[in-house]
Amino acid sequence: MRLSSAVSTAADALTATAARMTAADPGPGAFGGEGPGRLGELGRRQHATWLAALEARGREAAAHGARLAGTAERLDEAMRNYREVDAYREVDAK
Repeated sequence: MRLSSAVSTAADALTATAARMTAADPGPGAFGGEGPGRLGELGRRQHATWLAALEARGREAAAHGARLAGTAERLDEAMRNYREVDAYREVDAK
């Protein structure tokens, strides 16, 4: 497997992970946020913090995925350039 293919695969995986991050929301009930009173309020705040963290990690994963996709493109470009130079060297050597 070429390096650019491996980097591109990693970029795709990160991008897919970013899209699934908010699907990991168990809802406020998992934090006791459906309960009454101060404990319910605390659970709702914890749930809001959880959602904010998931969204932030999703944005980070998407950004890293985009950077890796760009890196894969640059690796492909570098490989094309090396091949071009090698082709010129072969012509010059003849």
